[in-house]
Amino acid sequence: MPSDSARLRADLLACFPSLVIDSVAKESGQRVVYFAHFDDALIPSDVLPESEFLHDWCKWGRVVVKVVSDAGVKFRRITVPTRFIDQMYGNYIDRQKAFCVDAFMDLISPEEEVCISLAVTSSMIEDETFRTKLLTWITSYPNVVELYLIYSAPRDTKQIRDRKFLVACHRLGQEMSGIGLDLTWGHQNTEAMLSTAQGDIGVTMGSFENTRIFSIDKFLVTTEDRRGPKARIYLPGLLNWVQFDQAKEIRSQMPKVWEERPEMAARSANEATARDAGIDSNGAKRGLIFARASTSRGFSLSWSYRRTSGLPKPPSYSTMHLYRFLLVLFRNSTKLKTS
Repeated sequence: MPSDSARLRADLLACFPSLVIDSVAKESGQRVVYFAHFDDALIPSDVLPESEFLHDWCKWGRVVVKVVSDAGVKFRRITVPTRFIDQMYGNYIDRQKAFCVDAFMDLISPEEEVCISLAVTSSMIEDETFRTKLLTWITSYPNVVELYLIYSAPRDTKQIRDRKFLVACHRLGQEMSGIGLDLTWGHQNTEAMLSTAQGDIGVTMGSFENTRIFSIDKFLVTTEDRRGPKARIYLPGLLNWVQFDQAKEIRSQMPKVWEERPEMAARSANEATARDAGIDSNGAKRGLIFARASTSRGFSLSWSYRRTSGLPKPPSYSTMHLYRFLLVLFRNSTKLKTS
């Protein structure tokens, strides 16, 4: 179990040289909790102001530092953070490298496979030249095997309606696949289904709205009142999260919608997709495409496009068939909403 010690404090100061520990909370046996603050006068001279690391952290005032050990979690791979920069500056990449990327890369073993987490704007994704510039920079690190990409796409509606942007996202996925990098989209809403139709691409899609749409307003200081998130439950038939009170009304007044399951919604889409691919209905029922949704503490949506006996060989398994599958799901969802 972790405990307060000179060695632990020295390790903390090695990571954050300007950290000043004021006191330590009573030990719980599970973690060490320090009450501290940052002092800009202690920042080493080689930490430049433009990196923004440590500089002005004193403005945070008192901070709480929690140290745990042996959390019992095995991470898939190390994720290298970057900073959200909302303009396509000429020195955009230099800023990211100076912020922390190169510092991470200098300390990580060259054999260690890592993931870079990058938050960008929709304009950056749509701009082919800038997109290529980003991929060229990321692939310059031989041990980077995955990109965790989050985008800020301002809009008046919760769903993305910008066709040009969605096409640009699709092209980025193709480019990532072409250079052999894994891609995971973060903070996605229902556009995640379009992303997964591209193939072996990961998505993250939270239960709460602020984990399905990325925006910087969550990090801005404001005097406005903030309300807590409203409890919602996912209804597969509607392809949407519904407030719990509304869901109870749907259960009593619209049992057809309430009882709709992902497998049921996928059945007609499977058959329509199979007809489009020239597959018999029995083949479709054996599982050409399968959708699964779970809502324990979060939301996950996975598609498997698998071949069974009697189904044709590629290229019959195309992205267009997956998009047709999604289209039928959307149409069925719309019918349920209006019925």
